[in-house]
Amino acid sequence: MVKSMLTIIKSAPYGKEDAFAGLRFSLSQIAAGMMDVCDTILVEDGVYNIKLGQDTRAVRMPSNLEATQDLLDLDGKVYCVREHLEERGIPLDDILDEIEIISLAEVAAIAETYDAFATY
Repeated sequence: MVKSMLTIIKSAPYGKEDAFAGLRFSLSQIAAGMMDVCDTILVEDGVYNIKLGQDTRAVRMPSNLEATQDLLDLDGKVYCVREHLEERGIPLDDILDEIEIISLAEVAAIAETYDAFATY
């Protein structure tokens, strides 16, 4: 039985539904108590999901930033790869405070601690 899952989000927040679906999947697992742990890691363009100041009115989509904050409020961990932030020019003071910044080298060791993965 799966007791812990890591949701890997590599998609930008808007334009496709991948990141939206991944964040809502993690939220649903935590809120429903479906498993003991359901954490999220943001890689590649997925790091844009935690950039402050998102205004979703133009795209008429719910905010992925708000969904990420909801994950944190429900005690889910949200990791973000430092190198991917740097490659995209996103400074640390321009993202949510509660995000756990990790190096690309740490991803495998963290992933090994989960029973299953979902990638979006």
